[in-house]
Amino acid sequence: MARAPDPTPIAMYLPDFAMGGVAAVALRLAAGFAGAGLPTRLVVDRDTGPLREEVPPGIPVTSLGAGRKLQALPRLARFIRAERPRVLVSHLGHGNIMAVLAAAGTGTKVVACQHNALSAQTSATGTWSHRVLPRLYRMTQRWTAGFVAVSEGVAADWSAAACIPRRRIATIYNPVIDAGFQDRAAGTVDHAWYRDRPAPLLVAVGRLEDQKDIPTLLQAFRILRDQREARLVLVGDGSRREMLEDLARSLGIAGDVWFAGAQRNPLPFIRGADLLALSSRFEGFGLVLVEALACGTPVVSTDCPHGPSEVLGGGRYGRLVPPGDPAALAVALSASLDSPPEAELLRRRAADFSTEVATAAWLDILRPLLVDSRPVAAVEAVPTGLATPAAEPRHPR
Repeated sequence: MARAPDPTPIAMYLPDFAMGGVAAVALRLAAGFAGAGLPTRLVVDRDTGPLREEVPPGIPVTSLGAGRKLQALPRLARFIRAERPRVLVSHLGHGNIMAVLAAAGTGTKVVACQHNALSAQTSATGTWSHRVLPRLYRMTQRWTAGFVAVSEGVAADWSAAACIPRRRIATIYNPVIDAGFQDRAAGTVDHAWYRDRPAPLLVAVGRLEDQKDIPTLLQAFRILRDQREARLVLVGDGSRREMLEDLARSLGIAGDVWFAGAQRNPLPFIRGADLLALSSRFEGFGLVLVEALACGTPVVSTDCPHGPSEVLGGGRYGRLVPPGDPAALAVALSASLDSPPEAELLRRRAADFSTEVATAAWLDILRPLLVDSRPVAAVEAVPTGLATPAAEPRHPR
């Protein structure tokens, strides 16, 4: 007879509560699992980060107190052996590998979630620890109970890069829209550009790192600004901020660009803008695109691997342009300002990415594992399923 689920059958492992999509996704899923009657414990390397205050009531947190992944490995193994969760859901590449190794021989089944295109992430960073990730995935897949990718593009890339059979990878889009979304978006931004609206207002939200390719956005904005009045707000921070500020000055647009820094709640910045721009070289999903759609804010994005085209229905819900092309981006920005799509169309699309939809898809994968007594190496017989909104046709850009 299969053993009944433990009092806390699911543990979810992530680095910390830093700003960004991974922590927000984990918190929404944990609340969804608990709401479905499956108590969930969060396990973090470090109990730090601005989203710590967003942990839902009743969700316990265990901190490993680890500054490095290698330090976290034995501590995670001790946690698993002490608490014996039936399933451990892990996020991000190195954390996924650590989770499988830590759970070895314990009976705890690991479900690994990949949030970015593995091949793009590996080539972009260039570090040894990232270059070895595809091989580590190949070596440990036999002991991984399930694989979840946040977009179909990420799933296909993960399968090809790590030689994981595609049938073993489920696609579940990130939960973005929850019950409190509209309340969080209803705030105001205390800045003259938002209060007085002297010109059309563009916003970009994301870390100021190479992946987001803000130089292309600044160059495109310079082209746009040469043709019409406009302002640009950059919400986020990162190691490239000083370089980007210098670039804005050299392009002669510094007076029309506001580096707003990291914001715990960027939604009012998005809702109050005329347009959101995403200039990334690669993405796994593009969570900020869904946030903009839910706010009724038009979107222009690069058609980068792999999430934006899926979120935007191949161009139906927002213009797509080639990555690294400032001229094409400028044309799309101008066209979207002149002919924005209907806000209600965008909001309807955003509803496809609700917490309810994502939670139900995850539970379809987790519930069989909670009562499955077979060894993890036999897990290929466990169906993973596919959970994505209905396929959208591609549209001309």
